[in-house]
Amino acid sequence: MSIWIRLIGTLAETFRIGRGKAVLDASGLTAERTLVLPDASGTIVTAQTTLSGYGIDDPAGILAQLLTVDGAGSALDAEMLNGVTAANYARTDIAEKFGGTMTLDNSAPSLILGNNQVSTGNCQIKLGRNRTDSGASFVDFVGDVAYPDHGLRLLRSNTNSWIIHRGLGNLGIRCVEAAFIQFETNSVNRMQISPTGIVTIAGNVVWHAGNDGPGSGLDADTLDGRQAAEIQTAIDDSAHRNLIFNGGCLISHRPAKSVSNSWQFGQVDLIAVRANGTVTAGDIRQEAVAMLGSTGQAIKVHGLSMDPSGATLEFRVRIEARDARRLKNRAAVFSCILFHDFGLSGGGDRPIDWHVTINKADAADDFATVTQIATGTTLDISPNTEFALSLAVGDMGDCSNGVEVIVRADVDEASGNNVYIADLQLEPGNAATAFARRPYAAELALVHRSLRPCTGLVGKANSGSTLQVPLAHPGLRAAPTYEATAALAFTDAVAADFAQSQPSIDTVHEADADKGRVTCGFFSGLSSGTTMIQRGTGGVILAAAEL
Repeated sequence: MSIWIRLIGTLAETFRIGRGKAVLDASGLTAERTLVLPDASGTIVTAQTTLSGYGIDDPAGILAQLLTVDGAGSALDAEMLNGVTAANYARTDIAEKFGGTMTLDNSAPSLILGNNQVSTGNCQIKLGRNRTDSGASFVDFVGDVAYPDHGLRLLRSNTNSWIIHRGLGNLGIRCVEAAFIQFETNSVNRMQISPTGIVTIAGNVVWHAGNDGPGSGLDADTLDGRQAAEIQTAIDDSAHRNLIFNGGCLISHRPAKSVSNSWQFGQVDLIAVRANGTVTAGDIRQEAVAMLGSTGQAIKVHGLSMDPSGATLEFRVRIEARDARRLKNRAAVFSCILFHDFGLSGGGDRPIDWHVTINKADAADDFATVTQIATGTTLDISPNTEFALSLAVGDMGDCSNGVEVIVRADVDEASGNNVYIADLQLEPGNAATAFARRPYAAELALVHRSLRPCTGLVGKANSGSTLQVPLAHPGLRAAPTYEATAALAFTDAVAADFAQSQPSIDTVHEADADKGRVTCGFFSGLSSGTTMIQRGTGGVILAAAEL
């Protein structure tokens, strides 16, 4: 058997043990030395590298002995574990780094940070910390087989941050308790949802179908995209769409009048008529025509006979400046219903040409000179057929001085023929709509803006044949002219009645939009200075301020 003794330190002498000897030559050596002793036969053997080399042939027994002292407190400090050095193992007691992908791989993996720890410190997961270049960091949630890469991704790139949701399911933000959901920009609260569902933006309540209505405090800038002025315009366009007064031909204050070559108002108020050519017969009247238009009334030129050389018949309506302003720089459309019964002299139908012209006044409510806005194409209209005529104008321009519409029929010749027009309408917009029929009382009030009957007159005789009468007509468009619809009848309320021999207004002493004073002649037997009261028979005085 060999015995090995390891001596530490500096030796310079011979060390002897038992019968044999071992000489340690330590000349100049200061490191660890090994003394090799001979065995019983005196043979010196070399150092062994395995336990069996020293005659220890029971590794299991050695292990059994080691197991009695391993574990905590053994002070064993192995250089490697399972052949891997300590640098390649993660420790739980220090901050660690991982150089590859870490996978928790089982059916229900969990990663818990801060379990059962009592601490005021923060638990953190940081992705891409201390980056040296630009890129993206993200956390992917799969959750279903439809999107095996990710169904939800929380991503931060070098330009933007995103919450990316995939699939048709909902992306929700839920507070289980009574807490606020808050959105901030520049570290300032911009939008907030309260526990009761009240949404505020910059501290202002957001209105919706559940909290609008009376008392909500909502002050909208626009309604259906329209400013307040536009809304009022839209209301006006809807409720009072037709700018032509008496376009339904309902109101009549005058008797029928004969057609002439001058513009004149006949039995239908506010619609003037004239002929161009030699007129031998025909009158302007109001006629009930059930099959024409929407009101059952039309303006009719009855029994027209004219020279055949280029004869025309025209109808005219005018809109005063205050109403025409509604169409300034807007689209508008004129429409009406026409009917005629012209035929060929030898029998058969004869179509006649019609067209529409729209003009604007060159001065406010003064049509002495006009400028054309638009004129329509000539239409050949067959007789005995109701025809809807229209002219659309894309931009009326500055028509705020007033507008006139003229409808012309190129009759060429007429021999006891009849011409009708009904449902005259001028409205804002690009397309003609159904005739806007107003109630009779409303139409009458609109007509009275331009034409007013003066009744219940009380005057005083200033000679045997004349009497002076004050007139009241408040609210007329302008100072009027006066005409008697028929011979006027008065009484002295004591002894006698008096009537004109013919309708007459002799002298207009003064007149403005609200009142006037006139002298009426063609009486006989009056007593000067006698008060005269108008009777319920006879004509009336019309204050006419028609354009």
